[in-house]
Amino acid sequence: MSASMRFQTRSLYRIIGIVGVETFTKTYATALRALTERRDIRKRQRATQAVADPELAARRKIKKNLAKKEAKKRRIEELRPTKNNSGKKRKRKA
Repeated sequence: MSASMRFQTRSLYRIIGIVGVETFTKTYATALRALTERRDIRKRQRATQAVADPELAARRKIKKNLAKKEAKKRRIEELRPTKNNSGKKRKRKA
């Protein structure tokens, strides 16, 4: 576990210790519900917009797929073995 993760875990337990488990759980559940609802609203808006303006939806879809394609190229390039000075192959580091 990284130092950052340990710090976050300790901080979380401190907060739970201060406000109490029940209060923390209720507040966390409320925040999670609100977040999920906002995501659902945005998803419905995108679906509605795709019907209302299919050209814009198509442009966004193309842009998203190009970004995925570029990310895949970067991943493959990072994993592709390269030759070092001695001619031996090694894996390239990120």
